[in-house]
Amino acid sequence: MRANQSLVQSVLGPPVSSVALAAVLVVAVVSVAQAEVDDRPDDYPQAVTASETHNCVLMASGLVRCWTGFAFAEVPMPPELPEGRYRSVSAGDGFVCAIRENDTLVCSGNEHDGLPDPPSGQFRALSASYNQACAIRTS
Repeated sequence: MRANQSLVQSVLGPPVSSVALAAVLVVAVVSVAQAEVDDRPDDYPQAVTASETHNCVLMASGLVRCWTGFAFAEVPMPPELPEGRYRSVSAGDGFVCAIRENDTLVCSGNEHDGLPDPPSGQFRALSASYNQACAIRTS
């Protein structure tokens, strides 16, 4: 968060609170998402998620778009989910997990850093963090 805050401070001036930083990130997310859907006025950002390395937006259509806000060579490209439509998305550090329309889980990115494959079954809620993710089963 400090690197992001320093970057925002250099643009906006000192000091920037976490709330102001979050507001800037949400505006950036909505702006990027809107730029991608200008030709689809019925689609709009429904939810956003951010991590240290990337951000994702869940569109009303169920499509997920992820991107990185950094221009540094050492920051990897954001993880990509398989094609499909999703109900929920949550970003972790270098990975993203989502609940598909059929309520199953899928995760992408950082597969070689000790993250297990998501469990089978159906899920209704999801939250990812630095190096972990949790989900609530439907039953």
